[in-house]
Amino acid sequence: MIESNRLDVDYRLLCEKIINESWSKVERHMDQISEALDKEILTNKDISLLKMAARAFIQKALLEKADNEFLFGMDLYDVSPCGTRLKKDCPCSRKICLLVEDLN
Repeated sequence: MIESNRLDVDYRLLCEKIINESWSKVERHMDQISEALDKEILTNKDISLLKMAARAFIQKALLEKADNEFLFGMDLYDVSPCGTRLKKDCPCSRKICLLVEDLN
């Protein structure tokens, strides 16, 4: 059990290291990425920069999701279509939640 926990911690640290490296690359190119977002016609370099930023964002979001599931036992981003409840607590699958009026 202790070895399993140690492996989990090691894996977590490795994931954090990779994500921090990805995020660092994005930060170095932040100005170029911002410029690419404002362009109407993208070059191959612009597309590569945007992909790099998107991958870093997704990696960070996935790590945060895993942390939420580990710490709180639920995915805090797994919300119902109306955004007021978690999907597992939503009594309907409607885009406009029937319970929104109850919250006001």
